[in-house]
Amino acid sequence: MNMRKTAFAFATALTAGIPVVQAVAATTPQVNYRIISHHVALDIAKDGSYTKTVSRVVQPTTLSGVEQVAQAQIAYPANFATLKILAAYTETAAHKRLNVAPSAIFTQSTATALRAPLLSQGTVKNLIFPAVTPGSTLHLKYVEHFDRAYLPGVYAASATLAPSVPAHSVTISITAPKS
Repeated sequence: MNMRKTAFAFATALTAGIPVVQAVAATTPQVNYRIISHHVALDIAKDGSYTKTVSRVVQPTTLSGVEQVAQAQIAYPANFATLKILAAYTETAAHKRLNVAPSAIFTQSTATALRAPLLSQGTVKNLIFPAVTPGSTLHLKYVEHFDRAYLPGVYAASATLAPSVPAHSVTISITAPKS
């Protein structure tokens, strides 16, 4: 109801001696999942190689959230990087740990790699978490080792967060040699 109609209804009700109670609709956006923790650690070696360790825990709060987080995708350049999954599991609401099966972890080329021969080493590691329901938590920890930076001397770490997704604990740390 727009302001003009609301003011008119209120004024009409006052002149008629009728008590008026207006309800205010909640405008809080639907939260489909929340980030319990997301930590990124970048460790740069003197030879220019570096290791990125990522640890995250997310919790879907709705069925739509389950659809959004039940599968994880990690992209990396396979021509100069390796990726190792250290831990991947669902913790049910009853606190039962269900590991991601090796058959639910697979590797494929990125869409860009399929279209551009120059980027043919673009790779995505996919993980499908088991028994994901609202209230369960998804745990993922992995390490990427890069033989070199994308651009010489340029290192970066990031955590992309949506403004509408609550995040409890997020950290990024970078360790580099003094030189």
